[in-house]
Amino acid sequence: MSTPVSFENDIKPILQQYMGQMMWRFDMTLYETVKANAADINYQIQSGSMPPQPWDNQLSAEQKQMFADWVYGKCQP
Repeated sequence: MSTPVSFENDIKPILQQYMGQMMWRFDMTLYETVKANAADINYQIQSGSMPPQPWDNQLSAEQKQMFADWVYGKCQP
């Protein structure tokens, strides 16, 4: 049995690298904020529009899947 994806251990470290670019919208290091916007963020991540181009540090396929797993796993803290 695998460990569920959690915000603190798995998601926050991924999103933290984009904090500066996303602060105009919301703080992506705050659990409650990301949880409240999880479906929209997941859509943007899966569609490839987040993080915006031309950033060199795009999310990997594994990171995209981890975020989706977190959302579908009911956004564990």
